[in-house]
Amino acid sequence: MRSIHLHLASVVVLLAICFTIFTSGYQIAVRDALYQNDVQQLESLVREKRQMETFEDNEFSAPQQAPEESGFWDRVISVALKLFSKFVEWLNT
Repeated sequence: MRSIHLHLASVVVLLAICFTIFTSGYQIAVRDALYQNDVQQLESLVREKRQMETFEDNEFSAPQQAPEESGFWDRVISVALKLFSKFVEWLNT
């Protein structure tokens, strides 16, 4: 009777050890798969964000306005700036 209890207890302990080993290994594999799935989701979100940014830049940007012809005062100011820059260059020499 005592040996039956001993054998039964050893079988229960052996089954508990096997169950613990197999389930812990399974949980590690699930964690790795979830982590890999998270990385793939993150990469897809980054790719989608990049595509949205380029889409927004290309499709919805403000239309390019044709350059206006320079008016009289614009030409006067550009000539004055050129003269001023030449004057500064003359001062530095």
